Amino acid sequence: RQRLGGSVFAQTQGVFGGDPPDLDAPDQLVMLLDSLQRARAANLVLSYHDRSDGGLIACLCEMAFASRCGLTINLDLLTVDPHSSDWGDFKIRPEQVAVQREEASLRALFAEELGVVVQVARSRRSEFMDILRQTGLSAHAIEVACPNPRDQIEIYRDAKPIFQASRAKLQRVWSRISTEISRRRDNPEAAEQQEAASRSSLNPMVVVMPAGLSRQI
Repeated sequence: RQRLGGSVFAQTQGVFGGDPPDLDAPDQLVMLLDSLQRARAANLVLSYHDRSDGGLIACLCEMAFASRCGLTINLDLLTVDPHSSDWGDFKIRPEQVAVQREEASLRALFAEELGVVVQVARSRRSEFMDILRQTGLSAHAIEVACPNPRDQIEIYRDAKPIFQASRAKLQRVWSRISTEISRRRDNPEAAEQQEAASRSSLNPMVVVMPAGLSRQI
């Protein structure tokens, strides 16, 4: 389930958002820890981020910001509920399906359920999946994103772009509050230098391989 209750998204809309996230399967958290330890031991993990405040989209954007690279996100596997009979009902109108898809997209992007995004090299994808199969988590791994050379944050659904924006522009907006706090609290000149560095696409903090693959667990 993708619950929006108490999420940052719900707060920005002035609502509570319904049911909050919950730890439905504690055993899966133990399996996740085991999977990550094995993946790290095999040097499979290029980068990692938990899905928490802001949901999946905040998690992915922060990874892209740290890496100074574009990211293409595909929501198809996160927005179709195979257990819902409504999707295949011939009586449902196309506009009703569209509304459901929009709601599912918001939940997929902004729900703050427990989960992580792990980036592995495409060439080692099968090794990573083997670990998830061994620990019992392979059914919960979904390919959601990969780096792109356009320095854009792109979100696709049904093979169509539903959001596109400059990574650098989004990062400047994201960093604005932190920069202002730093100007007032610390050294204004240092804050200006840090902000200028964040505008450069040639100043990576974390190296992201072009053939990388992000997975949500």
